[in-house]
Amino acid sequence: MYTRRNFVKVMGAATAGSMLMPSMGFRSPGLQPGLILYTVRDLMKKDPLGTLKKVAGVGYVNLEAAGYGNGKFYGMSPKAFKNAIEDLGMKLISSHTNVKQGPLEKIVDDALEAGLSYIVYPSMAGEYRKSIDGIKRAAEFMNKTGTYCKSRGLNFAYHNHNFEFKPMEGVVPYDILLKNTDPEIVKMELDLYWIKKGGASAEEYFKNHPGRFELWHVKDMDNTPKHYFTEVGQGIIDFPKLFSLKKLAGLKYYFVENDDPSKVGAINSIRTSYQYLKSITT
Repeated sequence: MYTRRNFVKVMGAATAGSMLMPSMGFRSPGLQPGLILYTVRDLMKKDPLGTLKKVAGVGYVNLEAAGYGNGKFYGMSPKAFKNAIEDLGMKLISSHTNVKQGPLEKIVDDALEAGLSYIVYPSMAGEYRKSIDGIKRAAEFMNKTGTYCKSRGLNFAYHNHNFEFKPMEGVVPYDILLKNTDPEIVKMELDLYWIKKGGASAEEYFKNHPGRFELWHVKDMDNTPKHYFTEVGQGIIDFPKLFSLKKLAGLKYYFVENDDPSKVGAINSIRTSYQYLKSITT
């Protein structure tokens, strides 16, 4: 069982290497490189506390969880998870959470205990994907869920993949979502890889729907016929151009992601992405 005392024991060895790590004091959670923990998911399964320490050592400030279930985050209570992150000078901003599984009241209770600002619906349920009518029903579900989250002081957001940009019945599903969701209730977490994979332009969406994209997933696409995942700055996505439009987009937080960092290793992957982003952002 995780306890505060156990965490202190685990972290005791960090003192000797503290000169190699960013300050353990709380760092500003503003527009700084963030990380979705899905990128280091295999490491989190084996050693969540040690992995969080490594993430902090790279320099990440903001985190997005992707391991909530049965009332716990990576096997820890919401409060214990929050404490572990904040003790390392980081901040838990959001969590990818399957809100369809419910109960929503419990999910929100745990999110608030963990100190979240956003609950993110990570992928549209298959029942909605079969028709434009299904997409509209998904929008209704998001509005309803977002309304409840807002009543409890939380933001609700939706994370896209590529299928939302493939025309269906003559229209683009993502356009239906934007048209049928309340911007004050449903925020968008735009995945910059998946929108490009879907054949659409993030820049055009920023211009046509200003302010709607408070969260981004920042991951790159390699220059191969497969257009596979790669470290940020190592592929073909023009991140300097996208970040030049951050105010137009409404960006508040962004999270590095690599769905498959196995080629170089997860920690090397997130370090490469962090160093690149620090070189192009302020």
